[in-house]
Amino acid sequence: MTSVIRTPPVLSTARLDALPWAHASGPFRAIAHDFVVRTCDPALGEYLGAVLDPLSVDGQAGDGLDTSRAYSVLDRGDATKNRYALYFGRERLALTPSGSFVVATLLWHVNRRAVESGDGYVLVHAGAVEWDGRAVLFPAPMESGKTTLVAGLVRAGARYLSDEAAAIDPETLRVHPFPKSLTVGAGSWEVLADLTPDVDPEVTRRYLLTEWHVDARTIRPDAIAPPTAPAFVIAPRYERDAGTALSPMTRAQAVMEMGQNSFNLSHHGRRGVEVLAMVARRSTCHRLVVGDLDVACALLRDVLST
Repeated sequence: MTSVIRTPPVLSTARLDALPWAHASGPFRAIAHDFVVRTCDPALGEYLGAVLDPLSVDGQAGDGLDTSRAYSVLDRGDATKNRYALYFGRERLALTPSGSFVVATLLWHVNRRAVESGDGYVLVHAGAVEWDGRAVLFPAPMESGKTTLVAGLVRAGARYLSDEAAAIDPETLRVHPFPKSLTVGAGSWEVLADLTPDVDPEVTRRYLLTEWHVDARTIRPDAIAPPTAPAFVIAPRYERDAGTALSPMTRAQAVMEMGQNSFNLSHHGRRGVEVLAMVARRSTCHRLVVGDLDVACALLRDVLST
């Protein structure tokens, strides 16, 4: 692609469709957000297709492309000041010299739209895994170490539900999977070094400066869990160099933790609070301070196996 391609804040679908796309993948579904992805760079397209594959609809990548719901990544050439542009449908989401920013923005927007689409569930900002047929919720704000903890537990034998949003069915109370690829920040690369993705070096250089994206199925083929009833609510907090410790939490405190970290509790109102209370009543509840990931996972294995 060259700098002659215009990238205004709104670009017609027909104009976008007419561009020479090198790679297209999808359809994908993130909770109830349906989308496809197309790129000018075939290597980036293959990478994004692999990252988003856990969200594939019926596993048929490349079929049913609805370009009105397409993420379109334009590479306008290295001679262009703002080399990369990202659109969703007709709306421009980013215009930047940074390939890594474009990838991060695309995946952030998928997560945001997934959450916005999920009013059929009570959505808690939480990691979630399944252990011995029981779901474990880790409600916490950003930068609490949820993804690192979930990745460590999947590596230790748990099955994956989400590192971003626990989707609780208000009728059955089951936690439904939102199995997006784990987003592992650079601060966790050392403790999760065995999960280093095998990525084309040129894709890494241009697009992946600060994050890994790890499909849980690369840890173990059966890593993605089915909808699972909750049995544990554990509120984690990462503290560098702290002693790793698990302490009891009351069910009322568990409701508060889930409520404070809910994405859409206001939408559900009183019914949403009742759902969180029912989850807490059927769960064993703890707080967890994580100073060492391996110690935390060993401690949790003992508790979850009880």
